[in-house]
Amino acid sequence: MNALIVRFVGCAASLAVTGLLFPDSCSLHGVLFGGLLLTLLYTFLRPLLQLLVSPFNLFVFGLLTPLTDALLVLWAAAWVKNLSLHYWEAVLTALLISLAYYPYSVWKKRKLAGMPVA
Repeated sequence: MNALIVRFVGCAASLAVTGLLFPDSCSLHGVLFGGLLLTLLYTFLRPLLQLLVSPFNLFVFGLLTPLTDALLVLWAAAWVKNLSLHYWEAVLTALLISLAYYPYSVWKKRKLAGMPVA
């Protein structure tokens, strides 16, 4: 449950930053519902999508990962009314989501490895 909350906060914050950088792209409604939908897509659909793309991703040294994440952001933008992102805005948002979730994933790996967590 903790990971879902962190994922939602990261997705919503990333959409808010995208909204600040590109003012016509999203509103508060789009940030909240887009963050919720992205949380669900990242939790349930992203692992399957990464599994399907993994043979190609090995050949291009992981460069398809941000592009598949951008695809999820574009899907969320298509489903949420007040969220309109273009492709490169979706790529930026996907990279921001990855950056927002990175500290939590490092903390989780340290906790599972038994290392001291600050």
